[in-house]
Amino acid sequence: MVSLGSKVKIVSDPLPKNTSKATNEPTVIEQDTTAKVINEKGKVVGQKYIAKTPKATVKSKNRVVTAVIAADEEYRRAYPDWQNRTKEIVEKADNAFIRDHQVDFKISGYLEWKSDGYNGEQILQDLDRDKNRGVYDFVIGFTKDAYFNYGGIAYMQPTGGPGGSAVSVTADMHPNAIWHVVQHELSHNFGVPHDLHGPQYERCIMNYYYTTQVDIWDQKHNQIIERNKYWYGNRQNNQNDKNDQNNNNKPNKPDVPTSNPSSFETQVVQLVNQERTRRGYKPLQMDAKLSQVARLKSEDMRDNNYFSHQSPTYGSPFDMMRKFGIQYTYAGENIAAGQQTPQDVMNSWMNSPGHRSNILNPNYTTIGVGFAKGGSYGTYWTQQFIRR
Repeated sequence: MVSLGSKVKIVSDPLPKNTSKATNEPTVIEQDTTAKVINEKGKVVGQKYIAKTPKATVKSKNRVVTAVIAADEEYRRAYPDWQNRTKEIVEKADNAFIRDHQVDFKISGYLEWKSDGYNGEQILQDLDRDKNRGVYDFVIGFTKDAYFNYGGIAYMQPTGGPGGSAVSVTADMHPNAIWHVVQHELSHNFGVPHDLHGPQYERCIMNYYYTTQVDIWDQKHNQIIERNKYWYGNRQNNQNDKNDQNNNNKPNKPDVPTSNPSSFETQVVQLVNQERTRRGYKPLQMDAKLSQVARLKSEDMRDNNYFSHQSPTYGSPFDMMRKFGIQYTYAGENIAAGQQTPQDVMNSWMNSPGHRSNILNPNYTTIGVGFAKGGSYGTYWTQQFIRR
């Protein structure tokens, strides 16, 4: 059994290159997708829109997990339409996860990646090091690097423990085979091991012999995925900024709608201060105006269907604070989505080192919390911290 709390990066046994007896399935894209395209230097260079398959539906009970697709330079050179191509591959791989486990992969971005390494393990490590920022649940890599000597390889859990992303790399191969291999590698990300190999053993996608022929798991593997699928689907993130200059100049700022803090928001502040006082740190003062800004951020993520510190409406958290006249010398932000209660979201943040450090940072004196209900994740949470 793989421990999610472990920081050891456990690599799956690599899948040999084998494209025999591959079967095809129609591609069903469940929802319209608009995702950022990010180049090798980390700069957003555009957006990609892919329309859903007509009459395709998404079941409301599906657990939505976020994924970013990374393609190396060789893969992009071979396939100028790599975004459409890889999106279709992941959608086919996702069909079985939806069917058997109600897990739906939502493509949130496309990364241009420069692969580096002399074998499959090194190339996997390179993708993890260069592109895993813990922002998405999954980083799904595609390569045509001549040094990549496997069909696919993956980590057996989110790298770095809770709050990290799951990472896999799949080699280019026949279109009827590659989606099976992606499904196989994503299964490893849920902690699923290989089966015994050969035609005499059970027909299962984790059996090398049947990998490109079937899209089913055996009973043991289904149990593992059901148990571990809660590793993903509750994305959270944090960001902080030190502003060495006092923000005494007052820019033109929009009005902040006034509202009273919700019970959930107040409970989050209480839980934050319990954690701080338990460790000898001063409690934070809840600021009504900062909470209104945090609430606007949560509502903006919900209404514009994104999960990021960078808002298409307000810019960075620090831009947003300045726009609404929040003065600070030190500031930070935690965001999360999908958690149902204040205790749930605090557990998620406290189990992630970056978010925990914001909550316990002795530099902060003031907090605002914003909660919004609805949207694709069901709930959105924002914590904003400042020192004036």
